[in-house]
Amino acid sequence: MNQTRQRKPNRPRRSPAARGWLPNQHGAWAMLTVPFVVGVVLRSRSGEPLEAWLVPLAVAELSAYLAFNALGLWLHAAPARRDCFRKPIIAYGSLTALSAALVIVLGGGRLLWWLPAAAPLIAWAIWQASRKQDRSVTSGLATITLAVGMGLAVRFPDPRELLGLSSDIAPVLAIFAALLAYFAGTVWYVKSLIREWGNPQARRQAIGWYAVFTMLTLVAAAVRLLNPGWPVFFAICTLRAWWFSAPRRGHRPKPAQIGFLEIAMSLVALVIALV
Repeated sequence: MNQTRQRKPNRPRRSPAARGWLPNQHGAWAMLTVPFVVGVVLRSRSGEPLEAWLVPLAVAELSAYLAFNALGLWLHAAPARRDCFRKPIIAYGSLTALSAALVIVLGGGRLLWWLPAAAPLIAWAIWQASRKQDRSVTSGLATITLAVGMGLAVRFPDPRELLGLSSDIAPVLAIFAALLAYFAGTVWYVKSLIREWGNPQARRQAIGWYAVFTMLTLVAAAVRLLNPGWPVFFAICTLRAWWFSAPRRGHRPKPAQIGFLEIAMSLVALVIALV
């Protein structure tokens, strides 16, 4: 008796042109959104007005990310296949430039003081993409630092305010440091589940990163610099990295599952940051 094995239909892959307009990195949306929202809320709580320049700044951040995604695909593609990525590069690049100009018009030149910190990170990320190394640890850390730094710029449009290091500034810096630590940890965590699956060193790096920040945030919470929810959160991140990267599970989590879980964890981080 012949048995026929039923195969699941293959999920249709998105065309290169579609990926040029909309990336499929689910977790990146949380990385872009959470620090910005935290910056807006902390700015409002401090008594600072929510000025009009925040709207084009949000547009500029999103369009810059989309332009970078399309540029990376263009750099990776063979010359004969690059045409489909030119339109999104031009569209998103133009939108980024216009939005950034509007930010300066509405918000003033004080925001330009952030450029010396942002420019090297942008240049490094583009350089890594040109070498097809945009998935490297340093490239990931550069883009994450830019995203978290955007939230800090929302709270402090003039970075010279940070030089005061007053008692009001320290807790804000601690919150953004915790956000940076979480999102930076996703670089090693995601690598241990996808590109470095089964690599014991990648697994140790992911677990170790979150374990270290569990201890650091515990100290920060003890001196009332951070919400006590942060060490609990990082402890959960440590357990998550240990569990999902364990070889005994026998199968690799799907990228979509990893991305959606990252969104959920990012929402938890958002709540803790604002409590």
